[in-house]
Amino acid sequence: MSNLFNMDNPFWRTMGKLVDVAWLNILWLICCIPIVTVGPSTTALYYVMLKLVRDEESHNTRSFFRSFKQNFKQGIIIWLIMLAVFFFIVMDIRAYRTFQNNIATVLSFVFIGLLIIYVLVMNYVFPVLSKFDNTVRRTIQNAFLMSIRHIGWSILMSAVFIGIMLVLIWVFPPLMLLGYGLVAFINSYILVHIFDKYIPKEEEHENEDMFMTNREIEAQEEAERTGEAVKDPFAESVAILKGEETAKTEKEEDVEKENEEKNEKETD
Repeated sequence: MSNLFNMDNPFWRTMGKLVDVAWLNILWLICCIPIVTVGPSTTALYYVMLKLVRDEESHNTRSFFRSFKQNFKQGIIIWLIMLAVFFFIVMDIRAYRTFQNNIATVLSFVFIGLLIIYVLVMNYVFPVLSKFDNTVRRTIQNAFLMSIRHIGWSILMSAVFIGIMLVLIWVFPPLMLLGYGLVAFINSYILVHIFDKYIPKEEEHENEDMFMTNREIEAQEEAERTGEAVKDPFAESVAILKGEETAKTEKEEDVEKENEEKNEKETD
């Protein structure tokens, strides 16, 4: 029983996240009311969701409005561009379907294909804006490339959106409280997996001394104190790898001459 009321219990953690999703959905709806601000509002929603699925966020409201403010201009521009593209595609499909000829039929299917690509890109464009700092053109371009490169995940995210919307409308309308926030929350698990492929990891710099013996380390420290240069034990190997010839010492030349003389005697 004690485990049931433990707030770290997976059940209560899940319930807590659902409460966060519901609250973020309300914020998203409020900030979408002017219509023109749908872009920055959706960007802010994904900014918090991407952190929420990683268990990195605790100040949801503050983070939402911080992202909303930071991405306000770009979010509006991208939203208006995507909205114009949507109406252009839809109007072309309707226009071509009114004509009764083969060319119009082919063109209508072409624009239906463009509409499908558009839907796939919309899964990424605002999450990309929330995660990466870039220009408007590069943000849309990167969203397009990701949607094609990860076509399987793109289709799955579109299916999540359609499935949840159908459930909210036709099966269980009270779930509307979670609304689009639930879509963003579920898809954020996929987006985190995808974005990790594009975020450069910090390179671990190897310690140069880890391949040196104690005697070599002592010699290097002594040289640093006296100001003398120490021969790099790997210099010759590096020179060989680079295709450079290394000068042989007199001792090495003498050893080679002795070996040659021995070989000549043996042959005689």
